[in-house]
Amino acid sequence: MLCDPRYPMKLIRSFIARIIIYDIPSPIAKGEAVVIHSHTTKAPGKISFLLATIDQSTGETIKDRPKFLRKGQFANV
Repeated sequence: MLCDPRYPMKLIRSFIARIIIYDIPSPIAKGEAVVIHSHTTKAPGKISFLLATIDQSTGETIKDRPKFLRKGQFANV
């Protein structure tokens, strides 16, 4: 990553992402290996925590700490 030396970017090891589960053959669980896409870049990653499933239209939490995620669900991980 290129940045101004006067304002260096901090490295992070984890972050919270809001995701949608598209067409997958099996549910996604904690510890699942994933590919993180950001604009034109992609990198390997791992889901450490399933924080909550989210209602798509309102953004409200449906269920805290689900065991797995299925097709069509929105979630914070």
